[in-house]
Amino acid sequence: MVSLLKIISLLIFFMTIILTITIIFVMQPWSKTSEIAREQTSSSPVSTTEINSLIVRSEYSSSLNIFNQKYFRTNSYSSLSYYFEAIQLNVSMNGNYTIISISNIDTFGYIYKNAFNPTFPFLNLISSNDDTGGNRQFKLKLYLNIEIEYILIVTTYDVNITGSYSILTTGPASIRFSSINIKSKNSICFTNFLLLLFFQNEMIR
Repeated sequence: MVSLLKIISLLIFFMTIILTITIIFVMQPWSKTSEIAREQTSSSPVSTTEINSLIVRSEYSSSLNIFNQKYFRTNSYSSLSYYFEAIQLNVSMNGNYTIISISNIDTFGYIYKNAFNPTFPFLNLISSNDDTGGNRQFKLKLYLNIEIEYILIVTTYDVNITGSYSILTTGPASIRFSSINIKSKNSICFTNFLLLLFFQNEMIR
C-alpha cells in the first residue's frame, strides 16, 4: 500500500513538472508576441499632418487685362494677340515642384530657364502645358534648382482673353513670386511673328 502511494506521488510530481514546463514553453512566445504588439501599439504612427508638412504650398494671385503685354505664343498659328504675365520663380530649395493654375479662363503655362524673350518664345523654353490640371488649367511638374532662374509665363489658350487667376505650387519649400516686365518692341515682335509663322508652316509641310 505504501509503495503504491509512493508511485502515485511520483507520478503526480512528474506530471506537475511536465505541465509546468509545457506552460512555460507555450506561454513564452505568446507573451513575447503580446509584448511586441503592445510596443507597436504604443509607438505613434506617422500622422497625415507630418506627411503633409513635407509638402509646402505657395500661392500667387493676379490677372490678365488690357494693360498686360501681348505676344505670339508657341503652339499657336493664329495671332500676335495673347495677353501674358511673366513671373519670376525664386526657389529656396532644390526639388520636384508642381505648378497649377486656378482660373475661370482657359490658361496656358510655360516655364523658361534664365530668360524669356517674347520675340523668340522658343528660346530657353523647358516646359509647357495646357489642360493637364483639369478644368482647362495648366499643370507643370518639374525639378527646380536654386542656382537657376525660372520664369513662368501665364497666358491663355485663346486670343484676347482677360481674367483673374491664381498659381498654386507644391514642393519641398516655398516659392517666392515676382511679376516682371519684359521689354520688347512691337515692330520686332511683328517681324518675328511673321518669321515664326513661316518656319512653323515649313515644319508642317
